[in-house]
Amino acid sequence: MKYHYKYMNSIICVVIILICALGILQLFSASTKNDPAGIVDHSLLGLPADNFCLAGIHIDDTMSRDAYTQLSDFFSHPAADLFAFVRVQETELWEDKYDSLYIGSVWKQTASVYVLAELWRCGEAVPETFSLTQYLYGDYCRDEKTNLLREGGVYLLPLVYWSQGDTWLVKGDLDVQFEIDDKGCVWTHSQFAGFRRFDGQDVSMLTEAITTLTSDENISVAVTSFGYIARHGGVLAEATVLSAIPVSELLGGNYIDYFQYILHAEAILSTPAGLLPWRRQWLPVDDVINAISYYAADYLEQGERYLILLDPSENGPFINPNVVAKINVDGTITAIDIPDWTNVFAEYNGLTVEQVKEAAERANAWHKAHVKKFDDILRR
Repeated sequence: MKYHYKYMNSIICVVIILICALGILQLFSASTKNDPAGIVDHSLLGLPADNFCLAGIHIDDTMSRDAYTQLSDFFSHPAADLFAFVRVQETELWEDKYDSLYIGSVWKQTASVYVLAELWRCGEAVPETFSLTQYLYGDYCRDEKTNLLREGGVYLLPLVYWSQGDTWLVKGDLDVQFEIDDKGCVWTHSQFAGFRRFDGQDVSMLTEAITTLTSDENISVAVTSFGYIARHGGVLAEATVLSAIPVSELLGGNYIDYFQYILHAEAILSTPAGLLPWRRQWLPVDDVINAISYYAADYLEQGERYLILLDPSENGPFINPNVVAKINVDGTITAIDIPDWTNVFAEYNGLTVEQVKEAAERANAWHKAHVKKFDDILRR
């Protein structure tokens, strides 16, 4: 019995040792599951970096697409979901013959990245490790593989989650790439002076500049779709509908149907701080607004008051159903509900006209404080 007792004790001890060993292995595996080598480098030191400019991207190209020329552009609608420091673990370049975003064949790079730190976030949370996608757009943008993230590299990335493709994208990767080298210095690889001022500087200079933008309390309004329109080209007006005239006009061999709305301007509540290049400075003449809507139906009631973000583009102003809210008897607003349109006033339902005016003023205040004119940030 004694021999049997000792034998059983030995077995028990072996089992306990095995269980402990397995537990340690599981803990080690859990701590290193995001790094195949079992070692995660959490420093903000990347690879040696050359001071090159992103391949073949020219200022002329930026006029036919949304260009990123300064930090504040990453907070225009849709704003980046977050800024995060990442280390690139693995990359794969491949051809997607059935891409849903570009409807056809396109080359992509998928990168597996590890999040070192989040600098700012207003949208989707990002997991500790995730995959992101970069596109090689081809001749249209004249980009090359030099624009793609490198394995082992450390970057500060403005990221946005694309739900349709279930992937993360890098905003502005045709114009700037915030790469951190092996000495902790930033290289933007950009043609624009608004970014190149960070080249060769310690990463703290870049993080402080972003923090200045994101610590402004008005950013919470500025990054919304309402805030973006209010500061870039939407004249916020309180107006009463006098009449709606259906028009059918022959343009380019085809008849175009639209509504001509005659409005009485009760008040101009806000004008945009930063008009986009194709819009114009505009105010109503003698309190009368002749506005055009290309929406097929008449959605404004005669005699009713509305809050409208008017588009002052040439040959306008123009209005769309997604930028109109009805003003109720008690002074609050209700966004116009039209199928397949997302109304920018929806988040302000139940608020007063004065409160919406204040939101527009806050968006414009952020713009005036942080956004430079395009002419001031071109390559010098």
